[in-house]
Amino acid sequence: MKGQGGPAPADYGAVESGENGKKGGIVTEEERAKQRAKPSWKDLPPLLLPWFLFGMVLLSTALVQGSTLCILALSASGLLSIGFLVFSRAPAWKVLSFVCMGVTAVGWGMGLYDEAKYLYPFHFYERSPSYLSVDLTSKPGSVGDAGFLRFQDGTHVDSTRGVGFVSGALWCAAPVVQNDSVTSASYWAVGKDCCRMRAWFNCGDAMNQSVRSGVVIRDASPILKGELPQYMAAARMAAETYGMNLPPDPVFIRWNDTPEANQAWYWNNAVSFVIYSLLVFLLLAPLFLLLLTCTGASLFGMEASERFHPEKLDLISFGFDWTPRAYPGYLRQDLLNNRSFWTGEIIEDYLFHAANRHVYLSCLLSHPAHPYKKWQRIIVAGVATVVSWSLVAAVSTWASSWMLRNVMMIFLCLTFRNALKLVFISYGVQTDSDQHVHHSATASDFSMNQLGLALLFILLAVSTCGASMALINANAKSSSGEAMSDSTDVFAYMYVLDFLVDLFTPYLGRDNNRSNTWAIGFFGRWVYERNEFESAKSQMQNQKFRWSSLGAEVFGVGSERKPGQKKKTPSPGPQEGQQYLVPHGTIEPTQGQAKKLG
Repeated sequence: MKGQGGPAPADYGAVESGENGKKGGIVTEEERAKQRAKPSWKDLPPLLLPWFLFGMVLLSTALVQGSTLCILALSASGLLSIGFLVFSRAPAWKVLSFVCMGVTAVGWGMGLYDEAKYLYPFHFYERSPSYLSVDLTSKPGSVGDAGFLRFQDGTHVDSTRGVGFVSGALWCAAPVVQNDSVTSASYWAVGKDCCRMRAWFNCGDAMNQSVRSGVVIRDASPILKGELPQYMAAARMAAETYGMNLPPDPVFIRWNDTPEANQAWYWNNAVSFVIYSLLVFLLLAPLFLLLLTCTGASLFGMEASERFHPEKLDLISFGFDWTPRAYPGYLRQDLLNNRSFWTGEIIEDYLFHAANRHVYLSCLLSHPAHPYKKWQRIIVAGVATVVSWSLVAAVSTWASSWMLRNVMMIFLCLTFRNALKLVFISYGVQTDSDQHVHHSATASDFSMNQLGLALLFILLAVSTCGASMALINANAKSSSGEAMSDSTDVFAYMYVLDFLVDLFTPYLGRDNNRSNTWAIGFFGRWVYERNEFESAKSQMQNQKFRWSSLGAEVFGVGSERKPGQKKKTPSPGPQEGQQYLVPHGTIEPTQGQAKKLG
């Protein structure tokens, strides 16, 4: 909107009402910067960013088998952190970038620790065979790969010849025998803190002589010192104490334990480690905010300048508007075009970009004024996930190659969801550039195109899932439930790949001179849009144009129909008696304004 001369004023957005709601009140940019510097909900998304990156790397490393997803998550988080550090402007954002880099490394290290301590043994026992009716006279090497042993009838633990070896804890061992007079033992029941120093052993209900099975203890972790050396020392002590022969490679058994319970123990501990780590690292947000407060710094307390654009910060919203908001008409088209540059601080801009683009996060966090509605995103995300999940499960059942499985999973995650999204946006998204006021509580209108596409997508998901189940059931190797359960990592791949691909997706467009331009990924597009936006803003201010007025757009200034232009369906204007939030104040239409503009 053009001004009447003079440089662009610093009272952007305060022309309708003052900060305190007083008509005609003017608030200076310095005062607004002080208001923005105060802790508020707008600080929450950037403060939670390190936690999200930490969680993505930790979960991908610790709980998903194989290194492919770990490499993808580590690459995405690392590249994002480096990009934030390079393009951040204010010191507080630079520090936040360093924190992101640090938690990425910590998340990777903690994930490797969790994987080595719990997931390696979990997968080892998952693949280890079980041996039944084992003869105690057989050599231990004959069951060297066993995960579970069940012995012949009459086998029991000789609790009277148990000992406890003290090494930090009390490590217990007692021979497994068929009669109490044997002088040699190749199989030993063991436990921790469940015996006395001599002649009393009760680990795993060893006193019950009807129990004759247990889980074989293995050091399956590649980096952590396991329990076997302690149990070996206890068995040697027992053999020397009671005059028994001990072979060089005895088998140690956790008595009365089952393979299912053993695997559940490792898995539950792995998940518990991740959950507790996430809860602890959630404290990073308040700690970083406390650091900013103590040092007098803030994320948004800078005054408007050529490098920081708080007028765009006022347009950013995550999820839902609990109070009716007024937005300029161009915002909807910018959101639909995946605009990358907004405030001038790349972390805030990326968070807003990801909230409107990510396959899962956008289902909840997309802008309330986005033409691509949340219910449409939920359908696309659900259908893409179900189709990818079922197809990967079917392929995994018939093809044993992990390379083929990973390639297909990455291909489906990258192409299928984007294809569905493109179809929905092309045929099912309604854009109305004349709509200036949006109500967060107002339900979206369904068109026949939208309803038809939604039903078509759901039918596609059901038919693909049914065909995949038929293929899985045709293969006798596993049931459909087991195959689907083994392919749940599709969710993690879709989540991580969406971040990584966004960093390399090429952007093709035109600049202000109508010349073709291109950029690579989010950072490339952000730099291009930053240069173009700040150059145009500087030129307008130098030519004594007023930069922007959200209030003018709300009340329809400049949106009159041009001669010869077809009449458009009137957009819902301001309603009498309603208050609408605009930057730094509110507007309340009078009866005359409501009749004129509604």
